[in-house]
Amino acid sequence: RAEALGCNAASDAGGIPADAVPALAVIAVKPQVIRDVTAAYKRFNDGRTTFLSIAAGTPVATFEAILGDRAPVVRCMPNTPAAIGKGM
Repeated sequence: RAEALGCNAASDAGGIPADAVPALAVIAVKPQVIRDVTAAYKRFNDGRTTFLSIAAGTPVATFEAILGDRAPVVRCMPNTPAAIGKGM
């Protein structure tokens, strides 16, 4: 699907070519593995990649501690009930 939108996708940091700089890295994992997963993306912490976290309960400070303060981090909390018309 990503290719149909003109995007490249990888399921983890290891799937991103060494010479590539992603515009966006989505971190959507359980909180107990957030540190290990995020650490794998440290090579993209120069400010050119925005990190989007969908990890509930993980503050931006956690990502900054791992990635440094030059990496832009955005937290997003999806509202699943709203997606099916049952939200408040």
